[in-house]
Amino acid sequence: MQVLADTGNVPVLNTASYAPESGVLKDVYEVYGEVTSEGSLLPYLDYATPTMGETLGAALQGLIAGRLTTEEFLQEAQADYEEFTSSGS
Repeated sequence: MQVLADTGNVPVLNTASYAPESGVLKDVYEVYGEVTSEGSLLPYLDYATPTMGETLGAALQGLIAGRLTTEEFLQEAQADYEEFTSSGS
């Protein structure tokens, strides 16, 4: 865990104990520790649905190319999520 902290990554065990003394990483480490012990954590956005990886990939390409606005990008992701969660899968 110390190697992770030393290289700017978030240690997954005893996270808050590796937090720097100040700054945004201090906040990230502390909240990460709370969420993993008391809440729910979705480690990667593409885990949100079985198709989210493809949805985000295509939408990001559209955003970068200027074919989608930021709002349209977010709508694509939201639509994928809502379709999956409403299906009861």
